[in-house]
Amino acid sequence: MVTLHATQSESPAMNAPSRAPSNSATSTANSTERARAFRARQRAKGLKLKQFWVPDLNDPSFITEAHRQSKLAAESPYAKGDQDFVDSISEFWTNPERY
Repeated sequence: MVTLHATQSESPAMNAPSRAPSNSATSTANSTERARAFRARQRAKGLKLKQFWVPDLNDPSFITEAHRQSKLAAESPYAKGDQDFVDSISEFWTNPERY
């Protein structure tokens, strides 16, 4: 069974321009040092690195299960109340200028 409680976001680092690949040992050392320095800066900000596995949103089994659960939710006798709740907590995302 696939669990669907996952969000997808991009960090600023993901949008950074990529560097040209290099096969030299110096490049690897520089890359390792950059990563070490970045992690040190993040820790200095009070952040902690966490790595964990999340569902692959492109996996056919995930897509099938998401569709199945969405259909069940839409056909539920509580669908309108559920959607009203989602809409009420989604105000920030639809009108961020108000906050």
